[in-house]
Amino acid sequence: MGGVSTKEPEVQFQFVNSTVDNPVVPQDVATRALIRKQAMKKASAARKKSGSYGKHNLRQYPVFVDGPIPTTEPHSTSSSHEGEFHKQQTSPELDHECGATVIDSAPSFQHAKLKSHLQPTPIELLGASVPASLPLTAFESMSMRYGINILDLSNLTTFHVSRATRKALATDPSQVINMLSYNQWSFFSYLSTSYETSPCVRSAVDCVIARVRQILSPSESDLDSTVITHYVKALGTLQKALECQRQRYSPEVLYAIEILALYELLASSEPTAWIRHSAGAAHLIQLRGPRRYKTEFEKSLFMAHVGTITTEAMFNNEHCFLEQDNWREVFESVIVDDDIISDRSEIVISLLMIKSKIPGICADATTAVCGDKPPEMSAVVDLASRAQQARDSLIKWRCDYEPLLGPLAELCKRDVDDDKKCKVMGVYLSCMMLVNRLLSSVSAPKERLELEDEIDAIADQVLDLYGRVAEIRPQSTLFLAQTIAIAKAMQATTPLWRDISPDGGIERWKFEKFCEIIGRKC
Repeated sequence: MGGVSTKEPEVQFQFVNSTVDNPVVPQDVATRALIRKQAMKKASAARKKSGSYGKHNLRQYPVFVDGPIPTTEPHSTSSSHEGEFHKQQTSPELDHECGATVIDSAPSFQHAKLKSHLQPTPIELLGASVPASLPLTAFESMSMRYGINILDLSNLTTFHVSRATRKALATDPSQVINMLSYNQWSFFSYLSTSYETSPCVRSAVDCVIARVRQILSPSESDLDSTVITHYVKALGTLQKALECQRQRYSPEVLYAIEILALYELLASSEPTAWIRHSAGAAHLIQLRGPRRYKTEFEKSLFMAHVGTITTEAMFNNEHCFLEQDNWREVFESVIVDDDIISDRSEIVISLLMIKSKIPGICADATTAVCGDKPPEMSAVVDLASRAQQARDSLIKWRCDYEPLLGPLAELCKRDVDDDKKCKVMGVYLSCMMLVNRLLSSVSAPKERLELEDEIDAIADQVLDLYGRVAEIRPQSTLFLAQTIAIAKAMQATTPLWRDISPDGGIERWKFEKFCEIIGRKC
């Protein structure tokens, strides 16, 4: 080009590393100062607006040095540390992420060492560098974005959850606010890792969090579409995982199903979706087999659904697979001796083991009373024997733990420990009423009337307990939702059981009426 030199100056990242060697940079000091001032004008205004103007190293932890400053030079722990520190202070380092050269103009280590007898550096005193701020994990970012900690929902992942719980929440979704004050051992304790590594778990959690946010902020109309979007995505990722043979039986897939069941528990739609998800979780737990619940994480997944499995089996007129001996070993492996009353305590596990036998007794009693053919006497005797054994086990359980639980009339006070007792006693009272009703259905008239008297007394105790809980700790009524439903069904049908037929048995229509009231298949 007409003899004009085309050689360009060797300038790398001029916006980062402008030097006097660059011929295009003005050499006048005043001009350079003006350029810098103009370039930083917007940045300065932004800092003043945000309140960070004049404040340095806001993301760095402060250094606190306790104790007197030593007057002698601290001993070096390793000569290699000195060489490394010297290299960091005097040598240019290449930032491989952005390719920029950064030159540190700090004084050399030797210069700092000469002054160490006057004022040792923090690194010399502490023997380590100050940690930098860690970035938020995806789980933490999600929690901050919605302002909700999903761990606070742990009390909705326990053995008392049932159709009645879902109905109560659907009637008044704001009750979930009361649950946010609780925090107990549950599968949420293992959420942080699974959220980072499992797409189906992450999608399910996002779905639940969005729904809770929607409950807490009903005026935010844009959350409706957000919840639906998360729900559709969660179903899609879960379906992919279930179709993959390698992932199907992984604990993360079961985790995602149980979390989505929690979403359906909080949803305002018809209960069929929650029932379907609960059935899917129960089926997967059974398919995985009892040998796949060895780790603490897997045990938490098992315990989160045990109560629902047994209750749903009773409603569906089915035997519960948890009554089998190999599953009882899983129950026993969950027990933690130092827990007095918790989902892992002996008092709870032993009660749930008794409860797992009741759905089978219900199913066989239904066949005996409502079958097309009259049952054989041997089948009736066996059924009555099993019902009596379950009743005896419940009575023994109550006697064994009487010192811990105390009288029922003194149960509800004003602390969280009594909430735990309410949950346990709710299950016990429900089981006692059901077993007595089943036993009375295949008993002689005299025994039936005695059992119905006991059922009536228990139902009155339940109503009294519910009234006290509603007055003193209304948030705990959710724990008794299923129990109060069964108590009312018992009171509504007790007159039918007291009306003895000529042949002394229970007529089919009476048993079907009872099943209809409690919402059970017959």
